[in-house]
Amino acid sequence: SWISKHLLYLQIRRCILEQQLVCPLGQLVNLTGLALQAEFGNYSVN
Repeated sequence: SWISKHLLYLQIRRCILEQQLVCPLGQLVNLTGLALQAEFGNYSVN
């Protein structure tokens, strides 16, 4: 379900932010972009 996926996302996000999970810089950049897109939606020029 989407709730389970969202809770997993929040758990992984917290673990990365609290440095409990080590993530290479390239993956951090990709994950950050995905998190921003999830939060704010697709980029719009307007």
